[in-house]
Amino acid sequence: MPERPSEDAVKAANAGRYDLPDPVDMPERVRDYARVWTSGASGGGEAAWMIAERFSSTGWFSHGVGPDETLSLPGHSYSRISALLLDEAVMVGDEEQYSVAMALMCRSLGIPARVVYGYQLPADGSGQVRGRDVRAWVEVYLSDLGWVDFNPTPDHERVLQDFEPQESVQTRPHVENPPPPPERPEAPPPDNQMPVSPVEPPPEEDVIDITQVLRTTATVGLPTLVLLGPIVLILGLKNRRRRTRLHAELPANRVAGGWAELLDQARDLGADISPSATRTEQAAMLAGVYPKLDRKVDSNRLARQADASTFAPDPVSDEQASKFWQGIDTAARGMRLSVKRRKALLSRLSTRSFRRFS
Repeated sequence: MPERPSEDAVKAANAGRYDLPDPVDMPERVRDYARVWTSGASGGGEAAWMIAERFSSTGWFSHGVGPDETLSLPGHSYSRISALLLDEAVMVGDEEQYSVAMALMCRSLGIPARVVYGYQLPADGSGQVRGRDVRAWVEVYLSDLGWVDFNPTPDHERVLQDFEPQESVQTRPHVENPPPPPERPEAPPPDNQMPVSPVEPPPEEDVIDITQVLRTTATVGLPTLVLLGPIVLILGLKNRRRRTRLHAELPANRVAGGWAELLDQARDLGADISPSATRTEQAAMLAGVYPKLDRKVDSNRLARQADASTFAPDPVSDEQASKFWQGIDTAARGMRLSVKRRKALLSRLSTRSFRRFS
């Protein structure tokens, strides 16, 4: 392995010239993040360094296969890279996704880059190397330095369950209120009309008893809030999660979100669906647990459609995504019809789908 140049030498280098094929159908988020993350970079070397540092310091690692690992879909398709960059605070993936994303970012900036697969050698450079030691990283072609390796993948110990979001306090801008309008002077009485004194004083307005209002609110409002608050919160979170998936920017992400919505509803109904199984295997599990599901819609066909949206080269249209969600809603009704009505109603308030797979 060639010796890696120093940090100062890499940051001072400019992008080299190397003939590579133009990337096709690059997600727009790749270009957007590349421009934002490399703002202020003096050259190609520093830009590549900034991208690798941003991924490794803000991203989270997961192969998505172990029982204790955060769900992370495999592959590096258009939709998978778009999903990785959907929210910078919760980027989850392994070497495959991070290396491909960084290489695409560099290529969008005109920096030659390629993804390399190899093995992580023991510390002393000798010993046994197994399949679990396979790794992926990025090589960037820099002027006078040649191909320089970068590792954008977060440390394997940096997992999402350790994430504790910090609330940011945002102050509102100070706005000066406009001055009140000047009072209109009262019109003077006509010269030929004498002012008339009121015979009876005007009736006093009813005074609101604030103490009584607070007492009534504490007696009726607080118990109602305690009883209905959790129900409203659960229903609101589920509705928000569904709308986010249904109205995702990319049609392929809508299809993947629709399948995730079906699995979440199955979990709320009490099913144990393995997250490491393929979608076809998951469809077979659902059909076995909920016999009335396939009477409404072919769950295996839905699984194949979801796989095609992720791995097929052809993009998914808006109409296809809409029809897929219609099939998901029909499948969900079939699952609820397979259980007792009381269990189906209680599943809408279940929080099982919000918990990690165990």
